[in-house]
Amino acid sequence: EFELVNRDENDSPRVNQQCWAAVSILVPAASVTHSGMVIQWHGGFPGKAQGQEYAQGPEACLRLDNGQFTFHTNFKESKQTAPGSRVAKLVEKAQPGQWYDFVFHHYFSLNDDGLTEIWVQGRKLYSQKGCNAFYYRSKFAFKFGSYGSGTGGTILFDEAKVMTGAGSYEQVSPGGAKPLPLPVPATIPAFAQPNQPGATAPASQK
Repeated sequence: EFELVNRDENDSPRVNQQCWAAVSILVPAASVTHSGMVIQWHGGFPGKAQGQEYAQGPEACLRLDNGQFTFHTNFKESKQTAPGSRVAKLVEKAQPGQWYDFVFHHYFSLNDDGLTEIWVQGRKLYSQKGCNAFYYRSKFAFKFGSYGSGTGGTILFDEAKVMTGAGSYEQVSPGGAKPLPLPVPATIPAFAQPNQPGATAPASQK
């Protein structure tokens, strides 16, 4: 296992602050059975003297398990609320020897304005609003590298960048590339087509 951790006070993302990050990952054929975290945003553990509970795991992490990339979010709004978590599948089966470019945009918050956006190979695959932090943590360390893997293997990383505060996709993406445009629907919904007497929009879209 190997981890590279950024704990610089000026670069560490904080609650109620924008954070951009990017990492390119390649999984060699010999390591497709890898199981564990490869990217983390972790706020650490408060001292017992603070009288605060311990969080289970990082606020956010990217896992690689048997070739599948999944993104996990953990949060707890207050001492009174129950902890929560979310899981999103990003890549069903990574192709050995292919580089995968990940770009992440976080706005860590204890409120509904929390935001996580993820692009893979330039295409946005995930966007989620809502609480995405632990109530007793104020800043996080950005980590990448194989962690917690009981299967071993070698994972390659490149193009790692992190920005705290103002930033953009192009400022962290490999080569400064722009994100791909969102796909355009192949057909126009019936309620939107002209010259369709009696066609009305579904209630959910009015």
